Amino acid sequence: MARVDIGRRHPRPSPIALSLATVLSLGASLAADALLVWAGTSWAPSIRGYIHFRFSDYGLLTTIGVLIACAAWPIVASVCWAPRWLFLRLAVAVTFVLWIPDVYLLVRHQPVHAVVVLMAMHLAIALVTYNILVRVAPVVEPSVGPETSHAPTGCAGAGTEPGQVPVTEAGQGGERSNSVLATALLLLVAVEFAVAELDVLVATDVADRENLAVGQPGQTDRDAVDLDPLE
Repeated sequence: MARVDIGRRHPRPSPIALSLATVLSLGASLAADALLVWAGTSWAPSIRGYIHFRFSDYGLLTTIGVLIACAAWPIVASVCWAPRWLFLRLAVAVTFVLWIPDVYLLVRHQPVHAVVVLMAMHLAIALVTYNILVRVAPVVEPSVGPETSHAPTGCAGAGTEPGQVPVTEAGQGGERSNSVLATALLLLVAVEFAVAELDVLVATDVADRENLAVGQPGQTDRDAVDLDPLE
C-alpha cells in the first residue's frame, strides 16, 4: 500500500485514449462472452438455453462491469504512483468477488458446466479490460517513489525546514479531491458487485420457476402436485 499516495496529484490517461479503450474493451468483452457461450454450449449441449447465456442478461452485466472498470482506471491513476500495480490487484480482487454469486449458483444446484462458463466469462472480461486499458490508455508512471519531493532544493517556504515541502492550499485541495476519488472507486466496486448479485438472485428465481413449471405443471400457480387445478 506504500504505492498509494492520496495526498499528491498523479498523471491520468488521456481522455481520448480512455474513450477509445472503453469502446475497445466493451466490444472485445462482449465478443469474448459470446465466444465462451458458444464454446460452452458446444462442450455441453445440455446447457443450451441457460438463462444467464441470454445476451440480454450477460450483455447488460458485461457493459456495466466494463464501464465501471474504465471509470475506475483514471481514479486509480489519480491516487497511486504505480497505477498498473494497483489496478491489476483490484482486477484480481473484483474477479474473485464476482465469483461469489457463481458459487451461490452451484449451491442452488445450477448446472456445473454452465457455472464454469460464467466464471470463465468473468475472468475473460477482467483480462481483456485490464490489458486494453493499460495499453491503449497508458499512464506514464514516475521513476521515483512517493517520498521524493517535486519541489526544488532550497525552495522551502517560511516556517519549514530546508528540503521540506510546505503544505499549500492547492496541495490540501488535491488531497481532498483524491480522497473523494478513492471513495468513488470503492463505491464503483460495490455497485458492480450489487448489480451482479441482484441479477443472479432474480435470474436464479426465474430459472427455478421455469424448472418447476416444466417438472410439476401447475405449481407456479400454487396448485398441488398431481391434482387437477379445479380440485
